Amino acid sequence: MRIIRRKKPLVAIVIALNDLETFHGGSRNGIKGEIGYFDQFLILYQSVKDNWRGKYFDHQFYLLHSIPFSEEKMAILRKTDVKVMQVEYPDHPTKIRPMCYRVDIACDYRLVLDVDMYALKEPKFNFKYDAQAAYGGNKYNKEQWSDICDYLNAKLPEEACIKKEPGSYTSWSYEEHNLYQLGKFKKRQFPYFNNGAILVSNDLSKNLVDTWEAYRRDYTLYVKDRFDHDIDQEGQDVMGLAIANVTSNWNHFPRGFNFVLQERFVIAKKLVHIFKGELTLLHYIQITEKNKFYGLIKDMHTFIRQQYYD
Repeated sequence: MRIIRRKKPLVAIVIALNDLETFHGGSRNGIKGEIGYFDQFLILYQSVKDNWRGKYFDHQFYLLHSIPFSEEKMAILRKTDVKVMQVEYPDHPTKIRPMCYRVDIACDYRLVLDVDMYALKEPKFNFKYDAQAAYGGNKYNKEQWSDICDYLNAKLPEEACIKKEPGSYTSWSYEEHNLYQLGKFKKRQFPYFNNGAILVSNDLSKNLVDTWEAYRRDYTLYVKDRFDHDIDQEGQDVMGLAIANVTSNWNHFPRGFNFVLQERFVIAKKLVHIFKGELTLLHYIQITEKNKFYGLIKDMHTFIRQQYYD
């Protein structure tokens, strides 16, 4: 009997990066105070090349920027197979992440990532979903989300919120991400996602970004109005709303993907040791030398400095 081999999905790994020392909403604490953003990208790139070998999907890297890279950095990028694209974004001179969803790319799915990531074993995505993300740390209760949705003219997702007490823009917690990674969720929770990794069907990508851009503009005004806080179009809080408003066919990533190591929360330090699953993508954020993954990332940093820098 003739075996018909199905074509593997092509995933575009798309990253927005301007080679800046700092930016609004970014962090240079912990290990990220020792490694610049450009080198964080090279660490992610090399770890994917080493560990995601195309068993479940093929991939191609795309790196978007609005500020030109130095000739030294461009020479480094020419040593890779990364497709580099300089873009202009009318909403903001440097916060260009929405362009990761908008630029024309031939692929089946887009995986939009932060740079402070380390790829381990290749993930086994369920490609039947239009969009996937990891639960983050919800800031608001359901009543507040209803108010936000009214302000944004968005449909309120039907899923329940774990958070019951009122929160604020600065009330980020780790609880939902922790419960999700420990497998405590048996059904979908309210779609508050960590924006460090979003997987979306290429067919849905531009519809998603149209919705997300509109929400993040109005959400900037909402936060200024309600909390007198200027978030300069930080859009993580409303990415889940955008996804839920363009498709009902969304779900969370397999546990262990976008595994957030936010060490300022005690529970995050414990999660590293009690997690019983397959780690596929670390989101190392602010880890210190006490974390068991610190040496792994530092060793890769040493390697990429030797491999790519003259």
